[in-house]
Amino acid sequence: MGDGPEPGGTRDTLAAMRAMKAVPGRAESATLAEVPDPEPREDEYLVESILVGLCGSDRELLYRSEPGDGPLTIGHEPLGRIVSVPDDGVLREGDLVVGTIRNSCEACPGCAVGRFDLCEQAVVRERGLFALDGFGSDRWVARESALIPVPTVPTQVVEDVLERVQGRLVAGTAVEK
Repeated sequence: MGDGPEPGGTRDTLAAMRAMKAVPGRAESATLAEVPDPEPREDEYLVESILVGLCGSDRELLYRSEPGDGPLTIGHEPLGRIVSVPDDGVLREGDLVVGTIRNSCEACPGCAVGRFDLCEQAVVRERGLFALDGFGSDRWVARESALIPVPTVPTQVVEDVLERVQGRLVAGTAVEK
């Protein structure tokens, strides 16, 4: 097993990718594995991961969940960049997006307005937590309804915010000491 695909590779050159896999309830099963590259269906976007957060829910999944049947890709707090767009897609290649963890029927009144927690079909599945692979991989796929566009921000704005946050963190640490 290699180190995974080269960063910046094209879709044609990628045959496999890396994913954080674990069997729920079996923390010792956690591993970085090589898995097949996802193949988007005609209504799905292909997204390349930029960041994936792990939190207490992931810890609960590993240590306190009932043991699951098979490995699940963990990580449910993603930021990614679209690399492939469906023919009727509104979002564009290169757009930054956040994936939503809840997926459902998309047909009932609750799902139609984005309230997946009110799904009348009770088919709510949560990526990386329950029944669906999460986002802890080099690439992932999602329907447009499960993507939240991230507005682009000029680099100078990001640098200004980081400078202010860092200054407050340093000042806060000094006060604590």
